[in-house]
Amino acid sequence: MWWIIEPLLSMATYYVVFKLLLNRGTENYVAFLLIGLVTWQWFANAVSQSAASINANKDLVCQVRFPKLILPSVTILINTIKFLVTFVLLLLLMQFSTEGVSVAYFYLPIVLAVQLLLISACSYIAAIITTYVPDFQVLLPNLLRLMMFLSGIFYAVETLSPHYQQWFGMNPMWVVIDSFRKIFLTNSAPDLFSLMIIAALSICAIALTTLLMRRYDAQIPRVLLQR
Repeated sequence: MWWIIEPLLSMATYYVVFKLLLNRGTENYVAFLLIGLVTWQWFANAVSQSAASINANKDLVCQVRFPKLILPSVTILINTIKFLVTFVLLLLLMQFSTEGVSVAYFYLPIVLAVQLLLISACSYIAAIITTYVPDFQVLLPNLLRLMMFLSGIFYAVETLSPHYQQWFGMNPMWVVIDSFRKIFLTNSAPDLFSLMIIAALSICAIALTTLLMRRYDAQIPRVLLQR
């Protein structure tokens, strides 16, 4: 139940702040906000939990030899299952708050696949960094918070000045969230070129982190035991 209650509570909080108090909302703001929050929580929860996955399983890592990227991969899988449960409910909500299913819905698998690649890349990078630099786990929540406010979750980026909009363009999660909103709220196709760039960079990052973990696989238990 908390998989469902958590995004709803967050939505209620941000709705009061941004729509009622600051008056920064848009048309159909509940759907607008919920799409951003559900999508963001999948990313943020997977990355933050994956960062600590190797250190949290120190005893297992030091006793049994296995590919260490299995640990963040399991975390990604668990959070993906949670997201899919919430995403199904989001789809049902969209049927009541928008015009229903459109041709644009055929783009959903592409956007979901791109976000999964992005999550995997960021999770693997965070897991490797945290293994060697444990203090990164303290810095990570602040980086995610900054990234969250630059994702356009709470307000339409189009309402900001062009000077500030360029900062949002550097955030891949803004592209992903905007893609979902185009599909659900405007029944239009997402920016496939930007999505393909994110996918390509994510695949390169996944390949690089996999090679690094294979090379330093035997070193990781020694690093953990020295703490």
